[in-house]
Amino acid sequence: MAATYDDVSRWYDEGVARAAAHLLIVHDSSTGEHFPVFVPPGTSTTEIARAYNLEPDRQVVEIYDLSVDKEQQMAECQTWHPGTAVAAGT
Repeated sequence: MAATYDDVSRWYDEGVARAAAHLLIVHDSSTGEHFPVFVPPGTSTTEIARAYNLEPDRQVVEIYDLSVDKEQQMAECQTWHPGTAVAAGT
């Protein structure tokens, strides 16, 4: 089942409450489900997304920047705001 607008909105708010920098929406094609991944500040969103995309049956389908207006991003057809890549370990 695809993530609904309400699911993504709730995950966005949860990410803000957790002080995450980004929210990745990952699709698992083996179950048909979507799930959130919260990326902490100082972590490379690009590297986290790449790791999920290398897993069988999983693909990052959207990336939300939690410092950017939620409604603006949710109004986009497919949100992709990875921000500035940060080298792992820095």
